[in-house]
Amino acid sequence: AEFGIYAVCLTLVALADAVIGAAVDMSAVKLASARRVHDEAAALALERLAAFFKLVLSVAIVALVALMARPLSVALFHREAPDVLIVTALTAGGVLLLRSAFLHLQLAQRYREYAAAELFAQSLRVAGILAAIAWFDATVEALAIAALAGTVLAVLAGARLAGWRFRGPAFTAADWREFWPTLRSLSVTLALSALLSRMDLLLLTRWSTIDQVGVFAAAQVLAQIPEMLGWYLAIVYGPRIMPAVARGSLPALMTRVQGVLWVLAAIGVALTLLAVHRFGHWLPERYALAGDALLPLMIGALVGMCALPVTVPYVMFARPNALFLYDLASLPLLLLAYHIGIGAAGAVGAAWV
Repeated sequence: AEFGIYAVCLTLVALADAVIGAAVDMSAVKLASARRVHDEAAALALERLAAFFKLVLSVAIVALVALMARPLSVALFHREAPDVLIVTALTAGGVLLLRSAFLHLQLAQRYREYAAAELFAQSLRVAGILAAIAWFDATVEALAIAALAGTVLAVLAGARLAGWRFRGPAFTAADWREFWPTLRSLSVTLALSALLSRMDLLLLTRWSTIDQVGVFAAAQVLAQIPEMLGWYLAIVYGPRIMPAVARGSLPALMTRVQGVLWVLAAIGVALTLLAVHRFGHWLPERYALAGDALLPLMIGALVGMCALPVTVPYVMFARPNALFLYDLASLPLLLLAYHIGIGAAGAVGAAWV
């Protein structure tokens, strides 16, 4: 149950990052990457606008969660834990600010520094989990506080590494007028997409037990590996998409990247089948079902990995309404499928949906 609650907390942070952070950052990537070719100061001003906007939203979210923490915690965790929810909201705000530092490194194509900052942030996360296990019996409260502490340290280090300047090119009303239409179109699409991508775990909290949430989350940890690879490649290729469109070289870029990824995906499916068949019995008894949930989750993650680096960002830049309409049309079908799958097989049913 403790791991299930912690998994819900991580999902809430990921949702905030996907709904707010991704929309703001992708808008900045689209506009600032084009500006950077001719005017770096104008690009930096847009980055500062994006960071300031996320800061304002973070404060608003934390305040709203603090006001409604008790009933929200009961709805999400099946028990009162308002302090955990407030700490989670603070962590989500920290992650949003951390992504702003990463965004600067991405647009500057300083990938070594980006990798170092990401490695440091993930190391702090792992160290916090290990400390919570060693000294506090891995309670959800200890895990949540460790996540917040690690995020704060990562924000400070990321800002330092990115050379983030509080005194620099100031954004103007004209920057906002250019930024807002792009953000508005992307945010609606990404909000629905993020909700659909995390709907499995959220619906498990409503239609099943918190133990089933833990089983699903245990399988999802491994299934997120190819998804993370896809996102890291998107960091590399995202700033190159609009220049490639201008040069007419996008089809060649897409063919080259996706050709390699489809081969890796086929290898990943074969390795997953082998691992589930040969090593599934190594899992602890209470998480034995995680092996059954891993295969469908991994297949879905590998397919997503192939689309994330180039295809998804291009569609988001060129025709964001297309993805929104697709997600909107699939929503009622997914709700019905999850209701049937979770009712019949809990975490495994959700994984197959």
